[in-house]
Amino acid sequence: MALLILKSPLMQQRDILKDEIEKISKVLARLAAKLLGIEDDIQFNTIRQQTASTLKDELDFDLDELLSLNDVRYMAALQQLQLGTTYLERLIEILHALGQKSNTSIDKLNYHKKALATLNFLEHSTQSTGFVQLQLRGDLEREIEHLE
Repeated sequence: MALLILKSPLMQQRDILKDEIEKISKVLARLAAKLLGIEDDIQFNTIRQQTASTLKDELDFDLDELLSLNDVRYMAALQQLQLGTTYLERLIEILHALGQKSNTSIDKLNYHKKALATLNFLEHSTQSTGFVQLQLRGDLEREIEHLE
């Protein structure tokens, strides 16, 4: 005899949220891995476009729009997205990788500045800073200083 378990609406919502969180995590991890493996400009442009498309299609996250925002609006957009710590960390990884692999100094600077702004947002929202974050902050600040 099969046991039928009925889930409450709250449990169903929790399961849906859990599935969405898992999906977001997988998408961001896959994109970060792709970006870190880039070896040339043509590959960068292709993967950069794929990254933007994947974020838009799978997560309704417009990378190009976010990159075009000034700092105040960028922070407001991050607040509105309500991304958790893991997703903010992945976004920082993606922006940092894009900055490292980008073709032009202007693009490199923009990606690194957005990665640093995202790191600031993460630290502010969690009220903590880890060793890895401190190291990343130093790397980003050096890159930005070098490019400006």
